[in-house]
Amino acid sequence: MKKYVLLLGLVMIAMACNSPVKIDPVNKQAAVPANIPFDRQQFKVINTIVDQRKHSIGVLFGNEAAVCLLKGDSSATEHKKLLLLTWEQKPDEAWFGADIPGAFKSGVLLDTDGANIKCVAYGKDGAVQTISDAEQQAVMQEMMAVRPAIMP
Repeated sequence: MKKYVLLLGLVMIAMACNSPVKIDPVNKQAAVPANIPFDRQQFKVINTIVDQRKHSIGVLFGNEAAVCLLKGDSSATEHKKLLLLTWEQKPDEAWFGADIPGAFKSGVLLDTDGANIKCVAYGKDGAVQTISDAEQQAVMQEMMAVRPAIMP
């Protein structure tokens, strides 16, 4: 019995002596590709979308006119721009059970001046992708269905 207690104690000491894993405080993997027209000064965060089935995290951004439109005010006359950026989820190394954005997955830019609607899709590398009309309609409905978070 003493042997088992001594062995258990040695194992616990050996486990306690390992060095902690160094965690990079900047998530460089989640960087938005440079050729996606993402202007931090122009866009505001409207809301976030977490899709547990697809293991993805999305953030919907919009300019001031788009935010007003989603809040129910359609009086803004300038271009309304919505940008949905999506990342894969990955476990957070610093917080047990938490997920953070992983590799960049896709982006969709919706630009409208009232009469014309332009929908541009971007892939993992930021290259423009062609999507079908049905996919465009589905993405536009998803973006317009998002309710803005409570903002001042």
